[in-house]
Amino acid sequence: MKRCEGGGGSVSARIVYTPGGAPRLGEARAFVRECAVAYLGEGSPLVDDVEIMAGEVLGNAVRYSASGWVNGSLGVMVRASAGRLRVDVLDDGFAASVPRLESPDLESLSGRGLRMVDGLSDAWGVMTGPEPQRRVTVWFEVKTRCGE
Repeated sequence: MKRCEGGGGSVSARIVYTPGGAPRLGEARAFVRECAVAYLGEGSPLVDDVEIMAGEVLGNAVRYSASGWVNGSLGVMVRASAGRLRVDVLDDGFAASVPRLESPDLESLSGRGLRMVDGLSDAWGVMTGPEPQRRVTVWFEVKTRCGE
């Protein structure tokens, strides 16, 4: 696994691919956490928030796109700049819809993940690639205490 280095301007990227199966989400989440710790420090309360948001976005990519198919992959990029940490997750495309905020009813078992990302992050968004594959990147940012 590529090691992350703390400090402004660092960029770390990883493609998680599992021949014969879907990507290993635990490995991708651990990578994001390692990068967050490298930049924010082990004691930062933002590290857990970043890991939770990454888990939601990674899980959605596998659940709703071709990333969850046999031989699927995920692209994960973590970028640190002055006062911000940004995580991008790129899926394999072919999803039936583009990620968006939902307002699920009380009995619904899903539809709350991006609400959590919206609440924990300082900014987030979705970028889509061209048809027919329409790969989707969901990104989120947190402001770091040292940059405020």
